[in-house]
Amino acid sequence: RRASLARAQPPVPPARGPPARPHAHRLPPAASRRRGRERGCIVFRVWHRSGTMTIYNMYIFDRTGACVFYRDWARTRQPVGDLEGEQHLIYGMLLTLKQLTGACSPNAALEASGFHCFRTSRYALHHYFTGSGFRLVLNTDPKAADARADLMKVYELVVEYVIKDPLHRVDAKFDSPHFERELQRFVMALPYYK
Repeated sequence: RRASLARAQPPVPPARGPPARPHAHRLPPAASRRRGRERGCIVFRVWHRSGTMTIYNMYIFDRTGACVFYRDWARTRQPVGDLEGEQHLIYGMLLTLKQLTGACSPNAALEASGFHCFRTSRYALHHYFTGSGFRLVLNTDPKAADARADLMKVYELVVEYVIKDPLHRVDAKFDSPHFERELQRFVMALPYYK
């Protein structure tokens, strides 16, 4: 009788590692959640099993919320509606997430820094807010590491090739072939660009 009871119960899965199939109601282990908070990431569903990592697209918004630069590398899906409407949605989401992270922050120091990235099962959105009001957004594969340091380097390219350009107007879109060339060179050298 004990043998039949033992056979009727399913085996207990090991406690380590992600489950074979991720479920929306399952969270990663507590240590992973803590690491995500320390990095400034909001992690929704982190287990994704694709073979390559890539960079999908990049947005740069000015202090008024206008998208002054957009570039895509490996975007597989076209925006629903027009690209300008999608850019407004992305900027609105950034403001909403900043307010959400500020309201949920355990202390004032974390509240001031906002959020750096969030991940879904399909992509990771990396965000960098500059002191001059620019917001740089990079969409990558969810397995890519936190790209905040890389976005800081992209901002250095913006300063060098766009802001310092005497022909650039403050409220205009970025129209610098030098910036686009250097950005392309920088992005292609990143370890998560394929």
